[in-house]
Amino acid sequence: MSTCTSCWTATSTSTSATSKDTRTTHASSSPCHSLSMQLAIATSVSRPMLGTEPDQAPHVIPCGHTFCKVCLTNITCVDDRPPTCPLCRKAFKRDPVKIRRLHANGPPADEVKYTNLLERLVVAWKQTEPDPELGSEIQEFLEDQDETKYQPLRNALEGTDTLRKLRIKYEKTKVLMRTATQKVKEEERNKDLEALLVAENEQVLSQMRRYRDEVDHLRSQLAMVNSFFDDGTNKGKGKGKLRPNPLPTPPQDIFQLPEYQMLNKPSLPANAGTSRTQLHPPMSSKLSQANPASAKSIRSCSWKAERHCRWCST
Repeated sequence: MSTCTSCWTATSTSTSATSKDTRTTHASSSPCHSLSMQLAIATSVSRPMLGTEPDQAPHVIPCGHTFCKVCLTNITCVDDRPPTCPLCRKAFKRDPVKIRRLHANGPPADEVKYTNLLERLVVAWKQTEPDPELGSEIQEFLEDQDETKYQPLRNALEGTDTLRKLRIKYEKTKVLMRTATQKVKEEERNKDLEALLVAENEQVLSQMRRYRDEVDHLRSQLAMVNSFFDDGTNKGKGKGKLRPNPLPTPPQDIFQLPEYQMLNKPSLPANAGTSRTQLHPPMSSKLSQANPASAKSIRSCSWKAERHCRWCST
């Protein structure tokens, strides 16, 4: 089976008016295009365009048209401009990932396993704790393959391992941050408590100073009182002595004395056989017997006992 490269070479020398129809006719009748119409397209499997693949291996570009490897190589290597599809003239990028190989009899077993492992790895990427057996299975699969093949799976496996290490480091850092946050909060509480204790201490010291001032004031007053009543050898000797009252003792109310009440009793008749002197002894003698102190004060007015004395009737 010949390639369609000669078709593009032959039509390139024709005129511009007929070049488009000629290219379309040749492209539709080329062996690679007719073969692609009979293929079962497996779009989920992609391989690079260049490599050790056969020249007649069909490939599909983003617009959906299929060409052999040689045709796509000629199209993408014409110039620096973006390549275009020979059929629909849609531009596409020179990205091997965008140009996928088609398999007539379905993908090989390695391709199926590769796709399965890649999908499982993508799902495990989003999990917090990926399956450790998956990594071992991928490593066993890649050990039997060429180092240049399945590079996306190799990169994804390395990225997953890096992500796992970063997650472990993140968890450790998270624990350290939580511990540090708790310590900071505890230190802030301790600072607040310390400030409160300092304020209370200042308040207590202020009260103590106020009480000390009051005590000093009371002591000074007490010292002044003691110095006033002191009998010491200071200059104020004798000034603070308790002196007796120079005023005389105030007279007592003689009308409340029993002696005076006896004097006010009614007198007996003269012929009763008892003299007036016997019935009423002298008041001074009675007062001296009852109250010696009061007898002296009223001795001068005892001769007027039966009448009201102007000194004692107050």
